[in-house]
Amino acid sequence: MTQKSRPPRTEEAAHLLRLASLDEKVFHALLNASKTLAAHALFHAQQAVEKTLKAVLVSRRISQDA
Repeated sequence: MTQKSRPPRTEEAAHLLRLASLDEKVFHALLNASKTLAAHALFHAQQAVEKTLKAVLVSRRISQDA
């Protein structure tokens, strides 16, 4: 079976997008908190982006072994 004929891994991608959404919510909550270090908020922003990009790779069955 070639890479293009495989069905997308939609369940795993959807799970990653749900996790990314949670990281985004934490980012906004920390950003709005008065005594939060920016680094803590930005960590969750980075995690949200990373999980979103991974969801795209997973859904298209693109290898992450580079």
